[in-house]
Amino acid sequence: RGGGRGGMQEVPSFGFVVRQLKKREMLPVIVFIFSRLQCDRAAEEAANERGSLVTEEEKVRLREKLGQFVAKHREVAQEDRLRLALKGIASHHAGLVPLWKSLVEELFQENLIKVVFATETLAAGINMPARSTVITALSKRTDQGIVSLTANELRQMCGRAGRRGKDTVGHAVIMRSRWEGAPEGFTLVTMPADPLTSKFSPTYGMVLNLLLRRPLEECRQIVENSFGGFLLMRRKKNEAANQGDEDSALADAMKAVEGVDREELKQLLKLTERLKSEQRLLQFLSAQAKATARSVFEDTLPYCAAGTPLRLAPVEGRDEADDQDAVLLDLAPDVSETISPFFICLTKSNLFRRITHTDVEELELDKVLAAS
Repeated sequence: RGGGRGGMQEVPSFGFVVRQLKKREMLPVIVFIFSRLQCDRAAEEAANERGSLVTEEEKVRLREKLGQFVAKHREVAQEDRLRLALKGIASHHAGLVPLWKSLVEELFQENLIKVVFATETLAAGINMPARSTVITALSKRTDQGIVSLTANELRQMCGRAGRRGKDTVGHAVIMRSRWEGAPEGFTLVTMPADPLTSKFSPTYGMVLNLLLRRPLEECRQIVENSFGGFLLMRRKKNEAANQGDEDSALADAMKAVEGVDREELKQLLKLTERLKSEQRLLQFLSAQAKATARSVFEDTLPYCAAGTPLRLAPVEGRDEADDQDAVLLDLAPDVSETISPFFICLTKSNLFRRITHTDVEELELDKVLAAS
């Protein structure tokens, strides 16, 4: 409900999401939330839902596992987290004790924990395969402010869905957030993967440690064999190839102008610059004329009689010229909430189109004036 970024949208509750996933047999699931506090709050919210995520047999196994943990690590056991775990729900983030996180990972692997609310750090390096993953937002807060997820970050989280040897398909779900909806999700999903970049950054300490243990030639080989060294060598090869192409093009250009009089060449350059300047002016005047025409269309279109010929802007993805020639039929119904009214017209190819004044390229104003 609502538009994209900039408009409030209806956001499903975590309880509703978990209930729907269970109904569609998409558990166990990892729900990614970009805040430790929100992970804990979401776990509490999901636990308040009616119905149980675990069977009676699984509850017995959970009590046994949790009882062993409490007996061995009583000092780190927390009552609220134990209560959630008995319902098959847990959170997982850097603010938790490592011993408890290890237990959550173990219980999740054994399919005793059904829902884990985790930060994005869980997407890399931890063995917690899930049938489904849920991404709750397409942006996150960082030290540089709120930034959008990259295509690679989204793929990393979606890649957690699907358990090897158990699932033939994994499910990745993108939730609506308050400021992001289907258009933003579609854009990010269809984006190509981000290029890999090297984080290799030699420091004085690293260089000294290498030289203490290895000869200089071996240290050089280690650096050249790194991913950063590979990218550097490839960039140098591309630059060398481009330089060769530029040198060749320059030699061809010099050869082409050998017999040309310098004064004529200067005159040609002046005329070329003048042509570019006049083309820019023409573009500006054309845009100004279109803006003026649209303003006129906005004022006159509501007073046009049915049957007034129009020339419409082409529809993206359609090449038929017949769709541009049309006649006005009537004002579209139910337009009281819009700033610019909609109109119904019939094209030459017998298609009805709903338009505004911005869709009109030409309007036979003489017929409008005659009708008035």
